[in-house]
Amino acid sequence: MEHLRAQELRAFGDEIVDIARGLGECVTVLGLSGGGVVAAWIAQCRADVERAVVIAPCLGVVANVPLGFTGNIVVNRFATLLMRYLPNMMTQTFRPMKGGPPHNYQGFATRGLGRTTELGLAIYDAARSTSPAAQTIAMITNDRDLAVNNVLACDLARRWQVTAPGRVTNYVFREGSMLDHDIIDPTQKNQRVDVVYPILLDLCGEQSEDKGRFYQMEN
Repeated sequence: MEHLRAQELRAFGDEIVDIARGLGECVTVLGLSGGGVVAAWIAQCRADVERAVVIAPCLGVVANVPLGFTGNIVVNRFATLLMRYLPNMMTQTFRPMKGGPPHNYQGFATRGLGRTTELGLAIYDAARSTSPAAQTIAMITNDRDLAVNNVLACDLARRWQVTAPGRVTNYVFREGSMLDHDIIDPTQKNQRVDVVYPILLDLCGEQSEDKGRFYQMEN
C-alpha cells in the first residue's frame, strides 16, 4: 500500500457504485476505517446511492487529542503531511499488531495511510459548504476506538446534518460496549457480534431503533 493514491480510492468508490447500480435498484454502501473513508466519499459525491453507512472513518489517525476541536484537526492535518512526505515505514517494525485474527495484516504502510487520511480530510473540508449527495447517511463511531479520531468523524456528520437536514444520523457505541476499532470481523479479540450485527443490519435500512444498553443514538 506504499504507492496508494487518493485518486485510486476515489476511483474504487465510483467503480463499486457503478457495478452495484447494474445489479440492483437500491444501493447501500457500508465501509469501515479506510473503507469508511471510501464510503464517506461516496456519501459526499454519489447521488445514485440510497444509503451510505460510514463506520469509524480514518479521517485522522491521532485519536481524540485532549486539545479541543482545533487541536484535533491541527494535529491530524500535520500527521497527514508527515505520512505523505516522509519516507515510507511499515508500522509493524516499531509497533507490531498482536492478538488479531490469523488472517489479519500485521501493520500499515505509512504512505498509504497518509493518502487515506488525505482523502478523508478533503471530504471533511468539502462538507463544510457542500451538501452530501447520497440520499441518507449514517455515521457510526465507537467511544473506545483508539485507532481513528472520533472528533473529526462526528464533526463530519454534523457538517452533513447542517447542509442536509433530516438525511443524516450519528450513532455511537458507548464505552460500555467494550469494542475495538474493527467492530465487524467476528474473529477479533473483543468482538461482540451479538450486539453489533443487529445494529449494523438495521442501520442499513431506512430507520434504526435502540437495540440495547450498549448502543445509543444521537441526533
